[in-house]
Amino acid sequence: TTVASTVRPRIATGAMLTFAVVGRSDEPLYLAELASTKGDEASYHLHQFVLYAALDAVDEAAWRSGTCYLKAVDRFEDMTVSAYVTAGGIRMLLLHQGRGEDGIKSFFQDVHEAYVAIAMNPMYTPTEEIRSSEFDRKVKNSARKHL
Repeated sequence: TTVASTVRPRIATGAMLTFAVVGRSDEPLYLAELASTKGDEASYHLHQFVLYAALDAVDEAAWRSGTCYLKAVDRFEDMTVSAYVTAGGIRMLLLHQGRGEDGIKSFFQDVHEAYVAIAMNPMYTPTEEIRSSEFDRKVKNSARKHL
């Protein structure tokens, strides 16, 4: 076998991954389609809707749990919403189709580190949209690595 035939892609073809960072007052801070089965506008908005509809479930799970990583908090059809809540109340949500828990947890931990680096910048306002190309690159690299 050749090397190319033994290396499998980290994000499967046809996979769907949407990631969002939401502030304490439900303001969207960052949104990215990391992989999508459909490139149309309707599915993009559906993914956003599913993530934001899960915020109440995230808040409820965070209240019950003492950990940052909340695992799967909501489901819609064949999609699952996994969540991570920082100590400062910033919610990170990943919409996916049955990913491994270890990979998702590692992804959230990497993104949390990248978020802390953004939040420590004195020029960043916590309620402002994250427009950093460095943060975007770190999120996408972490998704490739762990998901």
